[in-house]
Amino acid sequence: MRVWGCFVAGALVACSVDPVQLEGRTCPCVAGWVCDGTNHCVIADGSVSPEASDDGGADASDADAGNLIFDEEFDGGTLDTTNKWVVGGDGNWFIQNGLGEQSNGSSSTAILYAQGFATATDYHIVTRMHSTGPFDAGQDLAPEIAFRIDPTQMAFGVVTNVRCNVDLQQNQLLIQATTTTLNTTLDTTNLPIPPNFDASTWFVLDAVVTGSAAKCTVTFDGNLPTVAVTTNQLPIASGPFGLKTYTTQAEFAYFRVYSVP
Repeated sequence: MRVWGCFVAGALVACSVDPVQLEGRTCPCVAGWVCDGTNHCVIADGSVSPEASDDGGADASDADAGNLIFDEEFDGGTLDTTNKWVVGGDGNWFIQNGLGEQSNGSSSTAILYAQGFATATDYHIVTRMHSTGPFDAGQDLAPEIAFRIDPTQMAFGVVTNVRCNVDLQQNQLLIQATTTTLNTTLDTTNLPIPPNFDASTWFVLDAVVTGSAAKCTVTFDGNLPTVAVTTNQLPIASGPFGLKTYTTQAEFAYFRVYSVP
């Protein structure tokens, strides 16, 4: 939910200002909103704001974010691989019906990353995504955020990178790294996935990267608790950011990158 308005001389008048994001802000909350179990604000009656996301589910909060430095809303007709994105690995990336798509479900190297930003170190990435299968096939079903990508180095069939991995087969949130000297998990935590969970459920994946540290946070639609994992051992010093998948097809509602305040 977003609120607009100006207060001038005792009256609320129309004006042009940036929207204020209320959904997902950390507590305390404004009138009409209450704290949930994760210390974030939700509408008092428990419903989800119709403006919370493109499809009515969990959405990103920009309450603690800095300036927007990169934005992809997937609302164009085609993916801009001339001026904006680089396609790596063997993924099949495109835009369809207002969503980003990666349709090669067997790929372990599918990656899409921003052009430029070679010296970028600190940033806050927020994206909304979900797996689209293939389900019941033993796949990892892992949509990912990639960061600190080094396009000049290749290892294990992909440009070297660090990534937040939501593994819906193993029910884990992981921070992983692939460089020319290692291919490893830096830290991991279990996801509180109940029996018969729908693996196609949408979620918001968030990565805050500063110095040698990173924190990855996942928030699923529905009533699952928010889960985070951290590391202070990033093996790559700088580089751009993007999306990656590991043996899953996936859809993406948006990809936004902010400076770290």
